[in-house]
Amino acid sequence: LVSQALSQLEMQLRQHAQHATPFLAGDSFSVADLAAWRACGWLSSGILDGVPTDLIASQFPALQQHHLQINSMPDVQSWMKAHPSNYRYLN
Repeated sequence: LVSQALSQLEMQLRQHAQHATPFLAGDSFSVADLAAWRACGWLSSGILDGVPTDLIASQFPALQQHHLQINSMPDVQSWMKAHPSNYRYLN
């Protein structure tokens, strides 16, 4: 089920990339992008038994790129710095 959902996100991002849209739900940043960013962070954190930390990076390259893009946004970085206990497992 997780793999199917990740595959759907991967496909969505690839389709949007063809139109130079780097976001999941349209032409601008939205809560969908934040949700995917956190899901990827959680799945890659190493705290889930049986889920390899490179799952996203190795199998879903567009989703990995999206994760890195959202993670590097100044507002996201500021939020993480203001709430460090919520992001202690980020890699």
